Amino acid sequence: MSGFVVYDYIVFCLTICVSLAIGVYYACAGQKTTSDFLVGGRQMKVLPVAVSLMVSFESSIMMLGFPAETYVYGMMFWLSNIGFLVSCLLATRMVVPLVHPLKITSINEYYELRYKSRYVRLLNLTIGCINYIFYMGIVLFGPGIALESVTNFPMWTSTLVVAVAAVIYTSIVSAS
Repeated sequence: MSGFVVYDYIVFCLTICVSLAIGVYYACAGQKTTSDFLVGGRQMKVLPVAVSLMVSFESSIMMLGFPAETYVYGMMFWLSNIGFLVSCLLATRMVVPLVHPLKITSINEYYELRYKSRYVRLLNLTIGCINYIFYMGIVLFGPGIALESVTNFPMWTSTLVVAVAAVIYTSIVSAS
């Protein structure tokens, strides 16, 4: 295989443009307040919230890692998912009733309320930012490898295209 042809580049560019257009549409028509942006005005039903959370954490790590985990560990991987399901059920029955009435938008706000210290909140925020910096590096690496293998782009170009699209999308949606 020699790489992308003209039609492949057209479809690739259209995919990026459609994603950005969806972001622009919802940035202009969707949210009016910060509460609308962060928690949907606290008026959303269970299904849209569940789908949004699922899609938010669907990344190249999941798309490339789950098949590899299943291949290497077989049924043990699915048994770990049963444990994850049980922990989610316990969290919804124990943690959500505690946090939801507080009307907070992040765990960092909870830490500040719970420990009465802004330093605890900032420490958690700093650790979370460092964690997401490493996480995003890994998440961008997956599509970079995939695009490099089919387009013959250098790795840095593939990673840069995905990163720029994500930054533009996030900036447009959060700026409004």
